[in-house]
This record gives sequence, C-alpha cells and structure tokens, in this order.
Amino acid sequence: MEKYHPDAVDSSSNPFLRYAAQVEEIKANALEDAVAEPSVAVAFIRAMFADTTEAPIYICTLPNDRHDRKEPVERSARTNVGSRIRSFIDKWDRPGRALYFCTGIVERDAKREKANIVQTVGLHADIDFKDIDDTRADVERKLSTRLRYPPSILVFSGGGVHAYWLFKEALDTQANIERIESALRQLADVVGGDLQVCEVSRLMRLPGTHNTKHGAWTEVQVINETGARYELDDLEEWLSEQSPIILRKSREPAKTAGQDNVYLQYAREHAYKPLIDVEQRLTNMMYMGGGENSIHTTQISVTASLLNRGVPIDDVVAIVMGATRAAAGEYGKHWNWKREERAVRKMSETWIKKHPEVEQQPPLAQEAEQEYPPVKVPVEIIMATPYKWVDPKTMPRRDWLYGRRLIRRYPTATIAAGGTGKTSLLIAETLAMVSGQPLLDQRPSDRLRVWLWNLEDPREEIIRRVQAGADLYGLNADDIGDRLFLDVGREKPLIVARMLPRTGVAIIRPIVDALIAEIKRREIDVLIIDPFVSCHQVTENDNNAIDSVVKQWGRVAEEGNCAVELVHHVRKGEQEVTVESARGGGSFGDACRMVRVVNRMTKQEAQAAGIKDSQRAYFRTYIDKNNLAPPAEASDWFKIESIDLGNGPNGPVGGDSVGVVTTWNYPKPLDGMTGADFERVAAAIRSGQWRRDSQAASWVGYAVAKALELDLLNEAAKAKVKGLLKVWLGTGSLVVVRRQDPQRKAKDYVEVADDA
Repeated sequence: MEKYHPDAVDSSSNPFLRYAAQVEEIKANALEDAVAEPSVAVAFIRAMFADTTEAPIYICTLPNDRHDRKEPVERSARTNVGSRIRSFIDKWDRPGRALYFCTGIVERDAKREKANIVQTVGLHADIDFKDIDDTRADVERKLSTRLRYPPSILVFSGGGVHAYWLFKEALDTQANIERIESALRQLADVVGGDLQVCEVSRLMRLPGTHNTKHGAWTEVQVINETGARYELDDLEEWLSEQSPIILRKSREPAKTAGQDNVYLQYAREHAYKPLIDVEQRLTNMMYMGGGENSIHTTQISVTASLLNRGVPIDDVVAIVMGATRAAAGEYGKHWNWKREERAVRKMSETWIKKHPEVEQQPPLAQEAEQEYPPVKVPVEIIMATPYKWVDPKTMPRRDWLYGRRLIRRYPTATIAAGGTGKTSLLIAETLAMVSGQPLLDQRPSDRLRVWLWNLEDPREEIIRRVQAGADLYGLNADDIGDRLFLDVGREKPLIVARMLPRTGVAIIRPIVDALIAEIKRREIDVLIIDPFVSCHQVTENDNNAIDSVVKQWGRVAEEGNCAVELVHHVRKGEQEVTVESARGGGSFGDACRMVRVVNRMTKQEAQAAGIKDSQRAYFRTYIDKNNLAPPAEASDWFKIESIDLGNGPNGPVGGDSVGVVTTWNYPKPLDGMTGADFERVAAAIRSGQWRRDSQAASWVGYAVAKALELDLLNEAAKAKVKGLLKVWLGTGSLVVVRRQDPQRKAKDYVEVADDA
C-alpha cells in the first residue's frame, strides 16, 4: 500500500485526512522532543498530565496590567508537544506578562470556562504569602510534614506557593464538578489558600517562566515532586477530618459548637431529656480542636452514645449535623454538607450493624418528657385484617387518565426551574385532555374535565396561553366545551395548610373539604395546582410539614376521585433537575406517586442535535420517580413555538407573541443507519489499532467518521459518532480489549466483537 503523505492531497474536506495530517505532525514533534533537552515547563506539564490524559493542555499568557494598551490581551495555545510549549514560552516569557496553564482539560475548540472543562487531573491550592503569617519555609515544611496526604507537586510562584494533589485517574469534570469544587474550597481552608481559585477552569503560573509583577523577574520553580497519586474519595474523607495547618490573616475565630447550644435546642424541640456526656462532648467540639474535641472524633463517640440509648438514626444525624455546622462556623460555607451527612449516617448505620442487640425506639419511646397523660385507646379498634384471595383477572385496571403519568386517586408532581416552559407544557396537556386529542403524542383516556388553578400569574396571561395553544392546534370552542375550569391565585388564593407556633402544621379543613365538594360537584378528572409553594404556608425545609401537605392533596385525589398534579420549583443553582432538586424537604417527592422533571436543553445537547436557533426554545422531560408505570428510559422532547395572537393595532400581525409547546424528536444515533453502514465501520476498525479514549490520537471515533464520511469538526456529527459507539459497545457489536500500547502502558482498545 502506498504510504499516505499529508501534503499530497487537499485534506480540507475530509476529516480523516485532516486527522492523518495531525498524526504526522505529532510524530514529527515527538521526534523533535526525543532529541531535545526537556525544559522545566515541559517536564512539569508531563508530571501533571501525562499519566492520566493524552489531551492537549491549555497554556496562555496575560498582561500583568489588563489596561496596558501596549500589551496584547490573552494569547493561548493547546498542546502537549514539548517543542510547541517551548516556542510559546520563548515568545511570551518577558517583562510585563505572565504565563499560565489551565488545571483542567478544556474541550477541543471551546472557550476556557467551567462548563467546557472535560477532565480534571487533581486538586490545587494557591497560598499567597501576603495573606498569611507563615514564612515560605514554614509553608513548605507544613505542607510536606503535617498532612496525612502531602501534595504531589509544590511550586514557588514568586509570591507564594502553589500545591497540587494529583489523582490516580483523570475524572470526568462535569459529572463530578460539585465534589471537586467543594474539595477545593475545603483544601483552601486547610492550607490558608485563596478561595477565588477554587474552580475547575483555573489558571495557575507555569513553572519555568517568570513572575514579572511590580518589575520583578522571579522564576516560577518546582520546589518538590513526590509522585504521589490519590483517589478523590480518600481526599474528601481526609479533608472532612483535617484541621487547618495554615491560617489566613483574615478569618473567623474558631468556636465550639456549644456556643450555639445546638444539642439543648434540639432536645427542647423534640422533647429529649439532656444526656450529660453527649451534651458536654458536643459543646466542646471544635473545628480546629485536637484530640477528643476534634469534629471527627466527637462525631464517632456521640453517634455511638446516642444510638446506644435507642435514639433513632434520623434524630442522631440531625443532632450531630447541627453541632457540626455550628462548630465549622464560617469555614462550613465551603464544606460538602451532603457528603458530610452521608458520612454521619453511614457511621450510624455501621454502628447499628455491629450492635444488633440495641433496639431502636421511636423518638419519644425512651427519653421523652411527657407533658400530657397518655391517651387510652380501646383495644378493640386496633385489629389485624385478614387477607382475602382475589382472582387477578377480576381486578379493576388502574385508572390512567393521561398516558402513564396522571392516574385517578393519586397526586403526581412536575418539578422544573423557572422559565423552562413548564406552565406552557401544562396548558398544552390541559388542551389535549379536555379535547380528547393527542396534541403531544399522548392520547387521553377520554375527553376529561380539568381544573387548572394557577396561583402565580394573572388570569389574562393564562387566557392568552390557552387561546394561543388552541390556535396552533386548530381547536375551537366546541373542542373545549364545558370541560375546562380556570382559577388564579390573584383572584382566589388557595391555602390548605399553615404553620402554627405551638402545634406545628395545621391543615385548613374547611378549605380542603370545600375543594373536595366542588371537585365532586363538577366531576373533575384532573386538578392542576401551579405552583405548589403557593398553596401552603408551612416551612419548606420541614419534611414532616411538607409530607402532611402532600398527603392532604392525596386525600383530595382519593375523596374527589381525580388525579392531582402539583407543580413545584427547584432550588437555586441546580444544573440537571432531578426529583432531589425540589425546593424544601425531600418528602415532597417521596409523597408523590410519580414525579416528572423538566430540563432545559444544554449547550452540548444543542450542538449534538445541530440546533442553529435558540436552544432555550427546547426542553425535555422524564419520569424520575415511577412506582406504577414501566421505567422511562428516554426523555420526551418539546419545543416552544411562538404564536402571534393577532391582537395588534394592524390586525393579524404585531400583536402579543405567546409560546406554545409542541413535540420535538431529538436525533438518535441509529437514525438512518443500515447494516451495510456498520460493515463499513467494522472494516475501518479492523484496519488499525483504535483506542477507546476520545482524547487519544488514535480514537476509534476517527475510524467511524471515516467510514461514514462524517466531519468530526461538526459538533452534531461528533455527537452522532459518540452515540453510535455507545450503542454498539452496549449491544456487544463492538468490544473493549485491554492491552499494552507501544509504550507498554495498559490501554483500552476497541475491536469488532467477532474479531476479539
């Protein structure tokens, strides 16, 4: 076979030829690196990244003074080739500028920002000498000798120390970003680091270059390299137990948990008698304390003491977590509290397994102070009911009203962030149900009677959306009939529960009873409450209170013989919305039989689908909790179409524009694929040695793209290739084989199943 020469043909139109040209260039640079003396910067980059990723590294230069018009703004390069790194440094390492590298791997051709970081190779800390009392010698000594897990690499930055804790394997950043950034903040508190750098796309000074601030010419040097590699799980556990070894000049003074009297407060609220030893231990617990007063040691002893007395695990966790938050003080803002709670719960569960002889009692069984005499319950009203055998063929079917989501006599929930299109979706579904038509590809069981109670928007706005939807779907007044009922909170507020100071949750029975009576009178099939937060006045974070409210809606569904849909908001800052994203206590999702979540289309999803217009017009839904219907594997996609109401001064155009939800199909990897297409892919894979790692130069995706004539520079085509590989690997058409590469390192290769 004639050897391929990248300059022999025009490679601009063929992605495989472009890839081949890149490979030839990489080989040439590798040959040059093999004979060249490695620089400090190149050696550092390899120590940081080479063992865990083959992706190019983002390096850049910035002016010291961003207002200096004589100096160009940020200039960058993406490479792991030594000769290119040296050339970049030779050009830009000069007075008035600084050179940096990004701690995370930036997605190819994407802007350096958090959302585009695809891999993280470790944790980092930036310790600035001006912000601490310790000298450089003190900092280096403490980092090297006083930590259970010392840094893998220490760098002198010219004005401080940069420390790196490298992972054994690079992590998927977007899947672990909350864990990584929480660990970065905790690490900064431990070593007196700058909290501003605690994010995954951070730039750090590149060793082998110079810090030229304030006219200086100070070399950025590698102080120490241990070669140590860590698991993120181990670092998280260590950070949850480690007290600070270097303190910032500006900090909140350490305090004990007892200053907030957390245990006594909880004991009063839940009617526990004080346990003197536990009270004392929690009072003395201190974040920067040592020995028995340290947080971890106190947690272990207190959980054991409380559990030994029969205190339920939930109460133990609440007590210990409250005291831990108090002891952490200002530092607690940077902790991963979800992980901390899981650790305390796991600690408690482990103790229970080791001590099965200890009987766990209900909260008030052993140590409650009874303010009232016990109520005498007649024994005859508590009787076990014998089970009666039933022929399953004679049982009535579940009364599904709309698809496999709304069911008579049960509450169902929709959880979504604001502005995603949830209200427009509900109105489109309402029109489908009252008209009996499959407007969104779901056929209602019949023409249903729907009561939509919007507690947020004015009536005229809801009417605009209803009429716009009817216009798009070609519905008229006869299609709606007398089956749609609309009320709004601005005219008729609906409050079914309040929180009272002494007795807690109070269900407003007259309101609930009147609601049930009207549902029966109007023969309502579906009641929609939007949003849930506006139908009650109880504490959102009180699980018991929220559970009581949702249970009342269950009673409405049961006695009214209808389906109830509760629309709920999410906590701020949520990325992917799940059932756990619901505002307030987790009991909301637990009390609903089925929970649907709504998510906006992400930037990555838009690129993969080839969306050219605004991605905000697209969203997807799926059932995140499904006790009654089969599991939903794929999301249902929707698009918001803009409809002009024709109410402008010039007639049909120029009026109010209203969004109406329509169905939309997200492209699937196998769309348009045939058996012949796979055979071409199989032949391409057999022709070479292809890696599973998408960052590798010999990624199997290049073979797939060549066979199918897809341009990997196109995001939609790239996503299709990745989707095809996922499908074929999942079905076993392709398999992963672990073997050594030419450098004798174990790597994952992809082969055709029949050949493996």
